[in-house]
Amino acid sequence: MDYRNLVRSRGESPVWRIKASQKLYGYQQTISNKANIVGAGAGDDDVPALIKKLDDVSDAARLEAAEDLGFIGPAAKKALPALGEKLTDKNALVRVNAATALARIDPAAGKRAVPVIVEALAEKDAAVRVAAVEALADIGPAAGQAVPTLMKLLADADGEVGWRAIEALGWMGPEAAPAVPALMDLLSKGQSDTLVIALKRIGPHAKAGVPALVAMVKRRDRNAADILSTIGPEAKEAVPALIELLKDKELYFTAMVAQALGFIGTPEATEAVVPYCVRILQSPVDASYYQHFAMVLGQMGPKAKAAIPALEAMRKDNNRWPYVEEPLRKIKQ
Repeated sequence: MDYRNLVRSRGESPVWRIKASQKLYGYQQTISNKANIVGAGAGDDDVPALIKKLDDVSDAARLEAAEDLGFIGPAAKKALPALGEKLTDKNALVRVNAATALARIDPAAGKRAVPVIVEALAEKDAAVRVAAVEALADIGPAAGQAVPTLMKLLADADGEVGWRAIEALGWMGPEAAPAVPALMDLLSKGQSDTLVIALKRIGPHAKAGVPALVAMVKRRDRNAADILSTIGPEAKEAVPALIELLKDKELYFTAMVAQALGFIGTPEATEAVVPYCVRILQSPVDASYYQHFAMVLGQMGPKAKAAIPALEAMRKDNNRWPYVEEPLRKIKQ
């Protein structure tokens, strides 16, 4: 996961608050030093100092100040007026960073700044377009008005702009539903982790892609099955094809097929996948498959109640009981 996605995930680790001036690909080198973490102490990273820095004559200084204020988040609310003024800064990157910071400090203010970011998408400088796309990804669904423009950028002459646009559409979630046909077209031309992740983030709202995904999964495409899992019940038209694919001899593939059927969860899917998972759990296969197929049953909850007798019996098996305890609990809820 790159640092931008760490920012969007907002994990417990302070890694996403590394000062703009200290951004490194090897971010683990900076995380142990509190001096590198925005808001970890007084000094040049406190809000008043950063507000002052927003007026620095140096473009780089203003860029860093805006980014660091955004990393401080809601605690930097006193900077909102100053950041608002930077939306008209002479430097396009400063404008984009200011808009991003507004969104991180106050989502409502960030939503109002979206037009400024969308305008930056038309800049000739590819670096500005990349920054603008990343800013929209940071804002997420609240920047839904930018989806049509992001769709145009999928064919941007600069490759990084294009794949960042894919990533941003994923972070838009449901708002990116209109982009699904375009994303599926790209997926049909070549696999990409970025594309797969984006479609998974769009989730049930990616249902327009189901027919193409069914065609792909028939060609034993595990990623297609994975995406169908995240679409869930909206992918019910895929069930007949998925059931047929359970006949495949390769567990590495059918593991994803079973997962998709479990998440789709129609009666037809349940009737097919529950006994299949039980049969695999009763077979002499690698323990990693015990874990996966037991997890599929657990995720189905009470729908998988037909598996209870078999799972109860497996609790007495030293090779299987560690994998069935938790799924059994979920099914019995």
